[in-house]
Amino acid sequence: MKRTTVYFQKPGKENTDETLKVAIEAARERGIDVIIVSSTTGKTGLQAMELLRGSD
Repeated sequence: MKRTTVYFQKPGKENTDETLKVAIEAARERGIDVIIVSSTTGKTGLQAMELLRGSD
């Protein structure tokens, strides 16, 4: 099993898209079909939905 660690230069919402992509890829590789996304404003949830659109 491959594990990936991603470090960002600084914290912030600009890292959300890449973080979601890494999480989705890891879930697919592991056969995980449910992903729970925490979001205060709903923006992260919407980003996740966009990235997952068309997935089973």
